[in-house]
Amino acid sequence: FNWLLCSKAILRFQRTWFLLLCKILRLSPIDGNLHNNLGKIYWQKGNLDKAEHHLMLAVKYAAYRLGMFLDMGWFYFQQEKMEDAKSILLNGLELEEAAIKSSVIEEDREMVKTQLLQMHLILAQIYWQENKPELMDNHMQEAKKLDREHQAVKKYFGH
Repeated sequence: FNWLLCSKAILRFQRTWFLLLCKILRLSPIDGNLHNNLGKIYWQKGNLDKAEHHLMLAVKYAAYRLGMFLDMGWFYFQQEKMEDAKSILLNGLELEEAAIKSSVIEEDREMVKTQLLQMHLILAQIYWQENKPELMDNHMQEAKKLDREHQAVKKYFGH
């Protein structure tokens, strides 16, 4: 019984949050974070067309925020649109220097490092699937520079 009440409360909260995001987006249509959040909600609900639309707008308005590129790249990867995933992730990686420079506090720098790591790991996976070991290795080397202790990095390099 408590679980049912809790589930209903969560659903009501999600609906309220979704409606609030839609209203705020009308006031600030070029806010990348809002588009990103809305895109992820649509993705979770299974509305992939609207998810893609909002995630792409998030990338468009992202400036140097790598998380938007990572989310869009992961979306395409999950949809098995590997060329689109590569394109978005590689564009995001081009912003590495700006993203790092704009990180004024340590937590932001760590978040950027984590996002870069994830982007390199996804690209390595794509290149592995495409049987392009040299490109895969390049991204694994970059991932190793970011986090030698990451499980995927350790497994790849045999540590």
